[in-house]
Amino acid sequence: SGDANFNRAVVVQGSNDGATWQTLTSGSIYRINSSTYKGDMLTVTIPVSTYKEFKVIVQNNSNDPLHVLKTGKIKIQNTGLLFKLDTATSSVQGLTIVAGNNLESAPIYDIKSTISYFENSVPQVVEYGNVHQNMEYVPVKKIIPFGEKNKVLLNIGLLIFIIVIGSFVFLHMRRNNTHD
Repeated sequence: SGDANFNRAVVVQGSNDGATWQTLTSGSIYRINSSTYKGDMLTVTIPVSTYKEFKVIVQNNSNDPLHVLKTGKIKIQNTGLLFKLDTATSSVQGLTIVAGNNLESAPIYDIKSTISYFENSVPQVVEYGNVHQNMEYVPVKKIIPFGEKNKVLLNIGLLIFIIVIGSFVFLHMRRNNTHD
């Protein structure tokens, strides 16, 4: 934050236990403000990973440390879950699916693009069984703006506003013309 004219190597590591770290990617961040070039690159892209913790190492070497904000921003890729089917019962045991608002558009899954990578067949359709209403679910009320609910009133109000402003302008111009 606020540092100018730097170029530092960055290493991003991932871990599931906080003790053993695996390097995911390396790159560099920089900010240059000179007469020849002005620009910065302050982001590092990491490959898709399933680690629980991430560590970002900015290598200062012999340079002064950078002033790093305490908070960082991470953008996460969309993820999905696949469950192993119990072949004896043809079901997944102990799984609860919480479904949301049935008025929303249908979800889009990327299983079609990856289905060829699985050794076993993967069902294309998941059917619900023992469906119960979630009593904790509170649907979001759709707020309709006043102008959309009352288009006639909005148009009348705009017309009255234009007439009032037009009258003031007309009276002001007429008064100025009579004084000249």
